[in-house]
Amino acid sequence: MKKRFFPILFLFSINVIAQKKPLDHTVYDGWQSINERLISNDGAYIVYTVNPQEGDGEMVVQNPKNNYKKVIPRAYGATITEDSRYLIFKIKPFFQDTRQAKIKKKKADDLPKDSLGILELGKDSIFSIARVKSFKTPELGAGYVAYQLEKILSDSAKKKTVTDSLQIKNDLLVKLADSLIRKSIDSIKGNITKEELIVIAKNAAAQIIIEGKDVADAEGDETVAKATAEGTDIVLKNLYNNKETTFKLGTDFYFDKQGRALLIETSKKTKDSSSKALVLLYNTVTQKTDTLLKGFSDAKNFAIDEAGNQFAFVAERDSSEKSLQKFFKLYYYTAGQDSAKIIVDKTIIGMPLGYTVSENAKVEFSKDGSKLFFGNAPIRSPKDTTLVEFEVAKLDIWNYKDDYLQTQQLRNMDNELKRSYTTVYHINKNKLVQLGADDAETITIVNEGNADWVLAESNKGNRVEGQWTGSTKSTAFIINTTSGERKIIYQNKRINSAPSPAGRFVYWYDAAVKNYFTCEVATGITKNVSGNIKVPLFDEENDVPDLPGNYGVMGWQNGDSVLFVYDRYNVWSLHPTNNVLPKKLFADNNLQKMAMLRFINTEKDHRSFSSAKSYLFSSFNRSSKQSGLFISAIVSANTTNEIYYEKRSATSRYLRSKNNEVLAFSVESYTNSPDIYYCDTRVTSNIPFYDSTGNIEIRMYLTSLKLSGINPQQANYNWGTAELFS
Repeated sequence: MKKRFFPILFLFSINVIAQKKPLDHTVYDGWQSINERLISNDGAYIVYTVNPQEGDGEMVVQNPKNNYKKVIPRAYGATITEDSRYLIFKIKPFFQDTRQAKIKKKKADDLPKDSLGILELGKDSIFSIARVKSFKTPELGAGYVAYQLEKILSDSAKKKTVTDSLQIKNDLLVKLADSLIRKSIDSIKGNITKEELIVIAKNAAAQIIIEGKDVADAEGDETVAKATAEGTDIVLKNLYNNKETTFKLGTDFYFDKQGRALLIETSKKTKDSSSKALVLLYNTVTQKTDTLLKGFSDAKNFAIDEAGNQFAFVAERDSSEKSLQKFFKLYYYTAGQDSAKIIVDKTIIGMPLGYTVSENAKVEFSKDGSKLFFGNAPIRSPKDTTLVEFEVAKLDIWNYKDDYLQTQQLRNMDNELKRSYTTVYHINKNKLVQLGADDAETITIVNEGNADWVLAESNKGNRVEGQWTGSTKSTAFIINTTSGERKIIYQNKRINSAPSPAGRFVYWYDAAVKNYFTCEVATGITKNVSGNIKVPLFDEENDVPDLPGNYGVMGWQNGDSVLFVYDRYNVWSLHPTNNVLPKKLFADNNLQKMAMLRFINTEKDHRSFSSAKSYLFSSFNRSSKQSGLFISAIVSANTTNEIYYEKRSATSRYLRSKNNEVLAFSVESYTNSPDIYYCDTRVTSNIPFYDSTGNIEIRMYLTSLKLSGINPQQANYNWGTAELFS
C-alpha cells in the first residue's frame, strides 16, 4: 500500500503546482508596494498609499477602532494636521492622460496638473481644488493650509500670448527688413522708383523667410531677454470656517511653526514696468499684511525663529537680471519695524576682506532667537563675456601636491563654487563673528544654536592619502560664537566627532583603540569612557582590510548625563566623566539572549532620552531569526521591558502616535509582501512561555491587526519558500 500511496501523492502535488502560473515580465507592472504612511497625533487614523509599479495608485485612510475606511484614487504627498482633524493631499492626473500628453510632446504648461484634496477625517466628502502646484501646513499649528495654484491658461490668455509673440516678431522683422532695404538702396546708384522700392522690400522679406534667420535686431543686438517667471496665486485657507485670502504673483511661501504668520514672496508683473517683487508677511491672528521688502531681483533662504517673531532672508536688489556679479545682503525683520532692514553686507565690520553674503547657505535662527547663522563666501570675478566661448582655450593643470586628483577637482567644481562658510550674527549685540574658514570647512551648530560654541572639523592637508586609505584624517576644534576663539580637541586623527545635545561634551569613537571618548567643553579634559567594557563595541565579523567600525551610538540621556552605545546585542550606558562604571541597559535574560536590541526613533524632533518616557525598540534573534518589538523606559541599567510583537518576519517603517498609544509598522517575509499592521499598546494579554530550562515566563503580548493586503494575485503564481536550517 505504501508503495502505491507515495507516487499518487507526488503526482497530486505536481498537479497542484502546475495549476499556478509562472511569473513573467507581463505581470511586474501590476505588483503593488506601500510607500507613504502617516499616523495622526491621536493615533486614531492610519494613512498609506498603495501603488503599482506602473499605473494609478491609491491612498487608504483607516480608523481600525470604528472600521472607518476611505480609499482615495491617485492621492499622494499627504499630511495630517496637528489637531488630527484634517488630511490634506495632492491628487495626480490619470496615469494614461499624463503618458499620452508626454508622447504628444506637449509643453510643461499643457500637461495635466495635480489637484489638492482636503478630507475631514472620519467623513466621506473630499473638497478639491484643481491645478495646485504645492501646499504647506504649519508644523505645530492647526486650522490653516496654504497652497499655490498653477498658471491660469484660459483660451483668451493663450490667444493673447500668441498675438503678443507675433507682434514682437513682426516689429523685429520690420526693423530687419528696413535695414536690408537701406543697404540695398545705398548700393543703387541714382534715383529709384516707388515700384523698384517695393520689389526691394519684398525681396528683403523673402530673404529673411528663406534663410530662416533668427529674429534679432538689425544692428546685431541680442534678442529680447527672457523675463523672470511670473508668480501665481497663493491661497491661505482657514480650514475651520473656509475663509480664503489670496496673494497675487506668489513664488514661494512659509509658515512659522505655530501657524500665526505666513511669509510670502511675490514676483513683479512682467507686463507692468511699475510692478515690483515683494516679500510680504501675513498675520493669521490680526489678518493684516506687512510689506517687508519691495523691489529686488532675487530673495531666498527665508528663516523664521522658533517663536514666530523674527524673520530673516538674503536678497539682492541693486543689479539687473542680466548682471554677471551680484552681491546679496542679509535682511532682518521683527515686529515694530516698518520693513526689513539690512543687517549684514560685504562692508560690515567682521566680514573678511573680499567676502560677501552667500546666496547658497542656509539661514537659521538659534532656538532662543538670540543668534542668526548664515554663510559668507569669497567674491568671485565676473565672467568675461567679451570672449567667444568656443574660441577660448581651456587647460586643466594638476600638481601632485593638490588635495584632490584632477578628475575629482572637476567633479567637485560646482560644489566648490557654491561653498560658503558659517557665520553668526548676534542680534542683540549687532555683532558679526566669523566661524567657518577654508581650514574649518565643516561647522556643526550645537544645542540648536543656543550653545556659546560650535564644533568645527577640517581635513585640510590630509586629503591626499584619502586616495588610497579610503578615509582622511581630520582635526577638530571648538569655536566660541562670541569671540571666534578656537580650542583644538584632537589633531590629524581618522575619526569623526559630534557634540552632545545640551552642548556639555564632544564625543567620538576611535577605531584605532576601539573605544569611545568624551571631551568636556568647560574643562577641555578628554576621557576614555568605555575602557572598562570587556565585550567588543566593534564589528567582530569585519572582513575587509580596514579597522572595524563600531556598532553605533544610541543617543544621550537628558542633560548629557549618560551616553548610550551598542555592542552586538545590548546597549551600554556610559558616563561622560567616567565617574561611574558602564552598565548594560537590558538584563541578559532568556528573552534578550542572542537578540540584537536597537532603538527605533519614531519622533521627528528626538534629541535625547527622558526618564519620564518610554521608547520603542526592535530585537532580532541571530539564532531563531525572529524579529520582535518592545517598549521600554530608559530609567536605569537592567531596565524591564514589555514585549508586544515577535515573529519570524521582518518589521520596518515604524510609526508611533504623538500620544505614544498606537503603533503601526510593516511586516514582511520572503513569502509575504510588506503589509501594514496596527497595535494599540494599551490593550495587552499575558501569554505563558517555556524557556530552554523548562521554566515558565509570562510574556505580555499585544495582538496586532493587519490593515492592508497588497498583492493578493501572488497566490496565483508559483512562489518559493523559506526555511531555517543550520
